[in-house]
Parts: sequence; C-alpha cells; structure tokens
Amino acid sequence: DTFFMVWLIKSLYKGDSKQQEYSATIKKCASKLIGLIFNVLDLARLESGMMKFVVEEYDVVQLCTDARLMVEMQTENRTKVDFHTEPDMLLIDVDTNRFMKMLASVLKYPEESEGLFRVKFILSRPNEDYLQIKVVNSPIFMTVESEKEFDVLHTINRLYLETFQGSYQLLEESGERMIIITYPVSWLQMIRIRHEKA
Repeated sequence: DTFFMVWLIKSLYKGDSKQQEYSATIKKCASKLIGLIFNVLDLARLESGMMKFVVEEYDVVQLCTDARLMVEMQTENRTKVDFHTEPDMLLIDVDTNRFMKMLASVLKYPEESEGLFRVKFILSRPNEDYLQIKVVNSPIFMTVESEKEFDVLHTINRLYLETFQGSYQLLEESGERMIIITYPVSWLQMIRIRHEKA
C-alpha cells in the first residue's frame, strides 16, 4: 500500500542515524526496482512493436552535448564525459526523449560506484547516410554485479536503434571495449524511399 510506504519512510527519517540509513537503503532499492520495471515494460513494447515514438528533426550534436551535461550533473561530476564531434551540427529525424535515454544508459555510472570515471564519447559521420557514435569505457562493461540489468539495457538499446534502421554493437578493439551506435541521418527519407521501391 503506497500510504503505508510513505508513512514508513517518514517515520524512519524521524529516528536515529541507523534508521535514516535503513530509510536511504529502502529509497535506493525502491528507485532501482522502479527503473527495472520501466525497462522491462520498454523491452516488452519494443519486442511487440507497440512502442510509440515522437519523431522530429533535431541536431544530434546538441543531443549528445545535452546527454553529456545531464550525466555529469546527475553523477555530481563523478563521471567525466570526453565528448568529441566531427560535425558541428547534424540534423536527424529522431525521438529526442528516447535517444537521450539511450545515450544516458551507455554513459552513466551507477550511483553505488565510487571514484571518478572517464568515458570517451565520439560522434562522426562516416558516410552520407549514417552517423556513428563510439563510446569507450562505458559503465555497461564495468558493473558485474548488475549484469542482468545491463543485458536488458543492451537489448532495449539494440531494439530501439533497429526500429530506426540503426545498429548497436559491443566490440573490443586494441584492448578497449566499446559500444558502436549507428543511426540514419534521414530516417523519414529512408522510409519514403523504401515505400516508393515496394
């Protein structure tokens, strides 16, 4: 019952430091559980083709910059994202909320991680049709205790990108593990061309 949970947390906050520690643990576990539930729901929607998207034209360089700033702020600068971009501006057809969520999932370290972490984040345009995002030193590779959770995130990211004719790969190159994301520069135009050819 929600009322009981709120009452329990409030009553724990009124107690001594041990009770406050228990309360903080309950809040952290509840937050992780809610996140996991949302991820499972997203996965189910993607697998069934029921996910709704709001696609608009937006600058991917700005999206990547916003994702970097958001992750650094949320982790209180414990995550430093070294962002490099070849294009100064690149308009793409994209669901900005979903794309930001995908970027955050490969850049953000879990709250329980301690220390300073560096992630290399590179945006390029290897050809006219696709952009590429390379993420080196992603937290997804470094959190063994939550491997199942990150497997779910990998699958969500892969299915999301495949919906838009993009790709999501985990690679190892010169001893570095990385995530390579590709995304079409003009998804709506690609869809139109496919319909014309059909």
